Amino acid sequence: MSLSSALKNVSRKPCELRLRAELAEALAVAGAIEEATAVWQATAMAAAGRGEFFVALALGRRFLDDGRLRHLLVELGSRFGANRPRLGPLMPAPAFDGPELDVPDDPDEQVFLALKLGTDIEKITLPKFGRMPAIPIFEELPDEDVIALCNEIEAVILHDGLRLLEQGSSERKVYLLVQGYVRATSRRDDDTEAVWGVRSGPSLLGEMSLLTESPRRTTLTAMGPGIAWRLDAERVIALGRERPALIDRIRQLVKQNLLDDLLSSSKVLSSLPDKAAVVSAFALRTLPNDAVVVAQGSAPPGLFFILHGRAEVWRADALGTSAMVTELTEGDAFGTLSLLTGEATTANVVMPEGGVVLHLPADAWATMKETAPALDAGLAELAEVRRGVLEHFLAESAVEIIEGDDLAWVVADGRASQGAKMPPQTRTVS
Repeated sequence: MSLSSALKNVSRKPCELRLRAELAEALAVAGAIEEATAVWQATAMAAAGRGEFFVALALGRRFLDDGRLRHLLVELGSRFGANRPRLGPLMPAPAFDGPELDVPDDPDEQVFLALKLGTDIEKITLPKFGRMPAIPIFEELPDEDVIALCNEIEAVILHDGLRLLEQGSSERKVYLLVQGYVRATSRRDDDTEAVWGVRSGPSLLGEMSLLTESPRRTTLTAMGPGIAWRLDAERVIALGRERPALIDRIRQLVKQNLLDDLLSSSKVLSSLPDKAAVVSAFALRTLPNDAVVVAQGSAPPGLFFILHGRAEVWRADALGTSAMVTELTEGDAFGTLSLLTGEATTANVVMPEGGVVLHLPADAWATMKETAPALDAGLAELAEVRRGVLEHFLAESAVEIIEGDDLAWVVADGRASQGAKMPPQTRTVS
């Protein structure tokens, strides 16, 4: 595209970030590299100021040097992090048309005009007090942790059939789905497929890998075009050695998401009038492979809810021969019988691949019965009910896949249909 055409487009549609990106590209083609960089920076800042967190980050990672990128990340931290404005309604980004532009013929004058027009973003961004959309994980991090995390994520362009997470895999990846849909499925023991539903952006996928090394419980497959950001859990944990508060905050956010899922899906907990108070009495435990959570014949260990993983219930007869009684999965409770009767446990409960459980110790039960009688009543009626995977899924029939990707221009070479990813940056902005 010629610089003249790009100028006219931005003048007519000043709020269109893609047109501003085309103006920066046209400046670069014309050899005006410094001016192009300034327009790229302004476009990224405009994206941040319009609530487009990931567009801003992608543009910054591609086109800005360390100093300019640092400036952008500080802006993202202030607008989207823990110290962001939280009061008032979400404000829509400005949207208006501009006048037709009479572009001069002189190339130098065109470059000057492009720099002026491309860096004038005040009217197309929200004021500093404007409340922005909540971005998973980032929304509760202080500014410096936002900057640190932005250096660790990598953009992935989705296409139909691209697998993000594989059932049974121990790969520790977390995805922030920005745009598009993914289908969640799993293979049953009889090799048939269970379809759990569909997740849509923006949402967090695979967050359990921040808590446990247990294999993935589901396969997540893209349904058409989209964009996600990939986070290596091992890198986040390593980063946490340098910034201990960061990994603690992220884990707390993930734990809270799991608890919210459990509160809404558990047959027992969903009926409680004061669910949050009840759950606060539970401890969150991450268990290794082959963990024996309950040993047959032991004193009542308390009440357990499975947040992630599966548990096998084994019972030994008088001769010591063991047989598996049942299998439990996410949302199931165990330990109820011994807790209610006060008698010794009647079975072993083992988690072969490890997992994450919510645990209420037996000595806390007496107090809990006083404060939450509904929990006592619910447990008395509780059978071991399989609840399925704890995710907020849409019905697959309710999803309409729109061909074409509005954010494909953010990544190089228009490779959205090929499942390509944005090249990782080697620099680290601190």
